[in-house]
Amino acid sequence: MDGITLFCHPPTAALIDLRYFVTLDRSECRRRRERRTYDPPDVAGYFDKVVWPAYLEHLETARGGVDGVRMLRGEDALLENARTVAVDVLGELEGEEDDGGGGGGAGGGEGVPEKTDELPTKV
Repeated sequence: MDGITLFCHPPTAALIDLRYFVTLDRSECRRRRERRTYDPPDVAGYFDKVVWPAYLEHLETARGGVDGVRMLRGEDALLENARTVAVDVLGELEGEEDDGGGGGGAGGGEGVPEKTDELPTKV
């Protein structure tokens, strides 16, 4: 699911086992936004007046007001971030197997692959 507001809605947040927030610096955020096509297009100044302030607000919420959010650096290679999430998902699935399906939390564990150059091929 995408969107920090999902974490701030208690009924929805209770359904989310793994939570991530991708961080970006201002220049990279602007660069990525400018590469996209919006319909209708952003008006002049929209990034500075709306997008970046909203990002900072959501970042503060993720850092201080939402339990269990793991920060991923948007500047890191996509494969590295995907690997982090895949390992967490595998750990969560293994925890469910170990405790009969109750959710085992994020992180490593027996059977969770160490960091390699390849993503796991089976989930």
